[in-house]
Amino acid sequence: MEREAGPAPPSEAAPGAAGARDPERPAIPPFRRNVLLLSVAWCFGVAAAFMQLSATTLAVAELYDESKSTLPLGVLMASAAVFAALVPHMTPRYGKWRVYGTATCLGMVMAAVELAVVYTVGKGINENGGVVDPEDGRLVFIVIMVSCVPQGFVYACANNFRLTSVDYAVEKRQIPIAISMTMGGGIAAALVGPLLAIASRDLGDVKFAGSFLHLFLLYVALLLTLSRIEFIKASRPGSQEVLDANAAAGLPPPRSLKQLLLQWDFFIALLVQVVTFATMGALMSATPVSMRNEGFSYALITTTIVLHLMGMYVPSFWIGKVVTRFGIGKVMVAGLAVEMIGALLFLIQRSAPIYICGIVLVGVGWNFGFISATSRIGMLATEAEKPRLHALNDTPVLASLGISFLTSGPLYTSLGWENLALLNSVIIIATFIVVVIREARLIANYAGASNEFAEVPAKSRAAEVEQQTSAEEPADHLAEV
Repeated sequence: MEREAGPAPPSEAAPGAAGARDPERPAIPPFRRNVLLLSVAWCFGVAAAFMQLSATTLAVAELYDESKSTLPLGVLMASAAVFAALVPHMTPRYGKWRVYGTATCLGMVMAAVELAVVYTVGKGINENGGVVDPEDGRLVFIVIMVSCVPQGFVYACANNFRLTSVDYAVEKRQIPIAISMTMGGGIAAALVGPLLAIASRDLGDVKFAGSFLHLFLLYVALLLTLSRIEFIKASRPGSQEVLDANAAAGLPPPRSLKQLLLQWDFFIALLVQVVTFATMGALMSATPVSMRNEGFSYALITTTIVLHLMGMYVPSFWIGKVVTRFGIGKVMVAGLAVEMIGALLFLIQRSAPIYICGIVLVGVGWNFGFISATSRIGMLATEAEKPRLHALNDTPVLASLGISFLTSGPLYTSLGWENLALLNSVIIIATFIVVVIREARLIANYAGASNEFAEVPAKSRAAEVEQQTSAEEPADHLAEV
């Protein structure tokens, strides 16, 4: 249910001091229960995305045209990128439960339509002795393409769950823990989605109908999980309630879009998310193709990808505590370093151990970099600023993933495996250098603390917040570095 609690009383602590409550925040429901439910919801949402991608690619390739089999993937990711910009602005107006629930219901409807069309066409194919009527194949393709639009809405909402988990953090140290707990649900999703797509592809004698039936059931499970979460009602940016709360706490009004965009901390966090996601997506997509061309068995290729998915999500169980122990910047640097080593391993030789070790390290590096960078995004904005900042963050992140998926195949064909790995390695190395330079300067400014989660005198922290929210022009802030 949507929680309608109003703003909490202003904290007596200095603005921005460790443990101080944002005056815009309502009373917070239990942390562990709601974050664990978000983790389960993330599992069902991501598993549905895996199922949709697997089922639609195979269905279009077999029933219509293999050359168009990746188009549904492009539509899904493009839709997710667009809705990623809209969802953070919709939730303060309509409430998270209504937005997430509406998206899930639309996904259920479109999954049911896909099931009905595929089942009907499949029955006709069986009656025709296995011959596919071109018009029936075209109908399946059109329905799948249209269905990917609202299902991109669902994936955008699921991707937003990790940022929603920040709402339940009472203090800064809980932010990376909440995000890592939520993304830990990806472990089950990585197994459930592909295994369901393979093991239950057919329904009776009708190909692919079983996959779409289970896609529908995943959306049902997602909706039921969301209904059990106590969502916190977000304040609408610019509302009088927010302005009054800020004034009472001595805080400035919400910053403009330009001021939010031109924060160096935001730029670095966004850069790390985009690079880790894009390079991971490109290498993950091309690895099965390269292994197949080297003559490795389907079982080994499948095992390699499953191990990669485990590398992506298993560290989520403890990476949140690592971030609070060592700091966001150090973990971002470590994540880029691990992913860089994994990508460079592919340049050694095309053997099974190299493929497995390389792609697992790429997954682990993605986890370190993505969760730590997301933690910084969760700390950069007040409640009123979150919709703008989250939209600015998630749209390019999902767009970069879609672009990497769509371009990895052509790049592999034109460049070859080693050159593709080298290209991604160069991108990661360049990002690594930028982040190291920036984080070295940032760590030097922690006023005696080892990282941003360490206790510092309230006076020092208040001065830091005052500096960040001063009326100084954003362009000058950028020129400083």
